[in-house]
Amino acid sequence: MSLPPPSGPPDSPDSPGSDGGTASPTAAAAGDAARPHASAISRSRPARGRRIAIRVAAGLAAVVVALLLFDRFGLRPLAEHYLAERSQREVHFGTLYLGLSSALQPVLHVRDAHISNASWAGEDPLFAARRASVTLAWHGLTQGRPIVELLELQDAQVNLARTADGLRN
Repeated sequence: MSLPPPSGPPDSPDSPGSDGGTASPTAAAAGDAARPHASAISRSRPARGRRIAIRVAAGLAAVVVALLLFDRFGLRPLAEHYLAERSQREVHFGTLYLGLSSALQPVLHVRDAHISNASWAGEDPLFAARRASVTLAWHGLTQGRPIVELLELQDAQVNLARTADGLRN
C-alpha cells in the first residue's frame, strides 16, 4: 500500500512539484482541478437564473411575434369565417387585433362588431358594438376552451330571445 504524497502549503519544500519554495504551475493546476472553487459553485445559481430569464424572454418574444403576425397578416377574415361557421350567423368586424393586458393576459380588441340574429329572432342583430374588448384566461386557451375573464363593451346592443319551446338565439 502506498501513501499519498505529503500535502503541505504550496511553498513548502515537501509539496509535490516544488523547487525549493515555489510551486510549479502544473502542480498548482492539478491541485485546483481536484477541489471545486467557491466561485464555480456560486456561478451555477446565476447561470440557472439566466437560463430561466432567457426562456421567459423567448416566450414573451414568441407572444409578441404572434401578436404582430395576427395583426399584420389579416387574420380578421379567418376569425370572422370561423365564428360564422360555428354560430351559423353572419359575423363582421371592422378591425380585430390581439393585445396583452397589464397582467399579460391575451385581449381581443374589436371595433364595429356585428353578429346577425337567427332568422326567427327578428331583424335586430344578436350583437352589435362600436367597441369590444375580451380578456381571456391563459389556462382556458391551453385547454382549448376559451374562458372570458373580462368583457368590456362600448355603445353595444345585445338582443337575446327565446321561443316558447326554449330555443335560444
